[in-house]
Amino acid sequence: MRSFSPQTCLSPILLIFCAMDSGAAQDAVDIAIDQIGKPYTWGADGPDEFDCSGLTEFAYNQTGIAIPRQALDQSLFGIAVTGSLRRGDLLFFATDDNLPGTVTHVGIFESGNTMIHAASRAGEVKRADLGHSGTLRHPEHSDLSGTSRQAA
Repeated sequence: MRSFSPQTCLSPILLIFCAMDSGAAQDAVDIAIDQIGKPYTWGADGPDEFDCSGLTEFAYNQTGIAIPRQALDQSLFGIAVTGSLRRGDLLFFATDDNLPGTVTHVGIFESGNTMIHAASRAGEVKRADLGHSGTLRHPEHSDLSGTSRQAA
């Protein structure tokens, strides 16, 4: 697991929603993995196509945990975390350079340095490498900047 300190999370570009129920979080990741290869469609929330927040909402709803539909609303849902990332944590990004610090994208943390997300540029749900340096990065956009949790 990747450990984060306040020094790692300096910019307000990405927040992390962390799952509090570890069993549900594990299941949500497995459900997200099962969606890999399905098409990205803005506004879609499954089961055949997804946008980013539709994927995370779908994955958690399938485990019995209802989370909000929009990425920004999901980022406000949960408890702040200052420790290591856990499988099932939601990663939030500000991907619009015109709206710095505004959450516009979400993915679900898998393990190591990977997340599952519905990628608009790739046009599908995919596994993404978050980088191997001291700062996790969205593969197409911005750096990690903070954390939060939904299951223990």
